[in-house]
Amino acid sequence: MELAEFFQQVRDPRRPQGQRFSLSALLWMTFLAITSGYTGPQKMAQFGRSNAAFFTAYFGLRHGLPSYGAFRDLLQALDKDALAQAFDR
Repeated sequence: MELAEFFQQVRDPRRPQGQRFSLSALLWMTFLAITSGYTGPQKMAQFGRSNAAFFTAYFGLRHGLPSYGAFRDLLQALDKDALAQAFDR
């Protein structure tokens, strides 16, 4: 399974109201930030700003880039055990 397919299968823990960014886009940005050495929500947001032109164009971000709060909220809400088990498959 490709990573893009995997990200499409992750259950979105966020409430539908106010979702400015797709779960897939946030997961991709999180993955790319971590693999580039940017750990933690503030560093992830910094990574996003450093690559703003690419992320905005590639993911079609109409509301700008995710703030550190968007990354923090997602990381806190994700079911880490389910995510790890899915990666194992």
